Amino acid sequence: MIRPTLFALLLAAPAALAEAPERHVVSGVPDGDVLNVRAAASAAAADLGDLAEGAEVEVLGVDRDREWGRIVHGEGNGWVALRFLRPVEPERVGGSPIPTGLICTGTEPFWSIATDAPDTVTFAEPGPDGIAEDRARVEWAGAASGRSGFPAALRARGAVADYALVLRPAACNDGMSGRDYGWTADLMTGARLLTGCCRLDGREK
Repeated sequence: MIRPTLFALLLAAPAALAEAPERHVVSGVPDGDVLNVRAAASAAAADLGDLAEGAEVEVLGVDRDREWGRIVHGEGNGWVALRFLRPVEPERVGGSPIPTGLICTGTEPFWSIATDAPDTVTFAEPGPDGIAEDRARVEWAGAASGRSGFPAALRARGAVADYALVLRPAACNDGMSGRDYGWTADLMTGARLLTGCCRLDGREK
């Protein structure tokens, strides 16, 4: 069982000052065309890839002129023209500030936890027979006491273990790729405290 005192200590850790990344959908791209992901905030910068109409992305920050947004793309980051992005409001977990559609991952040890739906999360880690998953029901989710935003946390109970996840919007790097993420995560499960980064989960069309 998750001890309330330990859960409170996780919430009491110093909060990041960054605002939460904003979720957007690619919109207004001409028929038959795509939105280019650039290496820098310029139409002349190298093309890193493309996003189709309707793809969802997280904007981690904007350039000085607020014409370009920085996103996670592939194994790194890129820039897209903000005029082709429309902000969308994601579902939230249990009425908390935590959005659904996030996947948080850590390395050494390798693990992940995904906010699948407003009432469930899925924890996964390598096991002797492959990837072992535990789908857990959210029992509580909310912001830290006295706050309306972040840090925020959830508590969930699965068939294998209980989980306490604390999220903060802040620059984060997984140490294995060139990506910068927009969220940090602390996860308590059993007698283990795990740390990692989070991103929008697999919605680049």
